[in-house]
Amino acid sequence: GGREEDPCSTSRSTAAILLLLLSRVLSGVACGGSTVVVPMYLGEISPAHLRGTLGSAFLLTAVTGMLLAQVLGLPPLLGSDDRWRLVLLAVLPPAALQILLLRHSLLESPRWLLLRGRDEAARTTLARLRGCRGGEVETAELHQELASMLPSPQGRPGGRRPASWPGGGSSARLLIDPSARRPLVLCVGLMAVQQFSGINNVFNYSSTFLAQRGLSQQECELVALLMNSVNVFVVLLSTALMDRLGRKPLLAASL
Repeated sequence: GGREEDPCSTSRSTAAILLLLLSRVLSGVACGGSTVVVPMYLGEISPAHLRGTLGSAFLLTAVTGMLLAQVLGLPPLLGSDDRWRLVLLAVLPPAALQILLLRHSLLESPRWLLLRGRDEAARTTLARLRGCRGGEVETAELHQELASMLPSPQGRPGGRRPASWPGGGSSARLLIDPSARRPLVLCVGLMAVQQFSGINNVFNYSSTFLAQRGLSQQECELVALLMNSVNVFVVLLSTALMDRLGRKPLLAASL
């Protein structure tokens, strides 16, 4: 008979490899966008006393998802040659639930509405977020919280924004606005220090490093699970302490 075709030949694997690469690009764009938008949205809708806790909750869900994916990827579960595709499909049910259940319950950020001059919509949205009803929309607390969201000459929402305020222009104005220079340098510097610490290499290539040092596959998997478990624990602890100890002490301790 004829010679059987190699299942790993270039002609059969090219399409699958390209599909995986394209999917990785799309998921990277989605993850990058959510990393920016979700913490910003949570910060803008959260009460001041819970802003740190709810903002860090996004990172908690991310590291918990990483740990869950790693557990599902173990060979006894879904990490075998015939079941690894199920790990990729596991993201579909929670994504579908978010689309079906959260699509109609998500509210626009009151601050975003204020930035666009929609003061009444911002007032109503904030009242719904705080559980107010009907005549409670104009409470002093709500009015004060709205006033703190957007600078204005009168110190209250509805005033005209100063022409020099960075929110009135493009993001490029952050580079030339003196009032934003120091926060921008701090943010970029902290992100750079985090990357230079090598933490991403530790999580992405720890199994390879350990295997090169003679550890077995089972030992590498155990060490990786312990690393991710510690990561979840530290993020959970930081979430609980964020609004109690403050941001600066936690940041200094992490350095």
